[in-house]
Amino acid sequence: MLISLLPSPKLRRADEVRPGAPEVLRAPPPIRLTPRVRREVDRTVDEFVRTAVLRRDLERAWLLASPDLRASSSHAQWLRGELPVFPFPAEPERTVWELDFADAYELALNVTLVPRQGARDEPQVFGVSLQPVGRGERRHFLVGAWYPRGGLSAPAGTGDPQPAPPAPEELEAAKRASESQIDRIWWLVPVGMLALIVLGPLAYFAAVRLRTGLRRSR
Repeated sequence: MLISLLPSPKLRRADEVRPGAPEVLRAPPPIRLTPRVRREVDRTVDEFVRTAVLRRDLERAWLLASPDLRASSSHAQWLRGELPVFPFPAEPERTVWELDFADAYELALNVTLVPRQGARDEPQVFGVSLQPVGRGERRHFLVGAWYPRGGLSAPAGTGDPQPAPPAPEELEAAKRASESQIDRIWWLVPVGMLALIVLGPLAYFAAVRLRTGLRRSR
């Protein structure tokens, strides 16, 4: 019998280090929120609320949306109101936003919408992604995402009144009551120790006499 000894094929590991310069991942450069950028963000958010969120001009909302936001809807579906934007009965003049982060690829915002007068909804916070398009003076923003993040309690004057904080005299009365409770507890400590000192020997002698009586009765 002849046995042929052949070298086994070399298995290549998935994590094998390949020759060449290492790949360095760099964070995208930040964007400064200059007055011009803030005005552009204000305009984009305000217009998108009026056109998409309130469903008043879906054709214009389509032009304000980035390809990422349009990906799940055709143009015809979008115009029928089937768009990935949560509707909300907002009062556009009361829209506010705060910045989460900003870089060359995205501005992430938290946008708070307040319902119009007569609506039963509570104020809502929406996560919004704005994608910069163009450079220099031609740079503007398209909406890449718009999704609900949660509700807020109604601001003052728009809902049920918030409970008033306790008055100073109420705080003082509660403090005195708690101190009196503590004083009573500290009085119980020596009383309990005295009871143990007095009643302990009596209980011991009573137990001895009871045990002796039982033995005699036998």
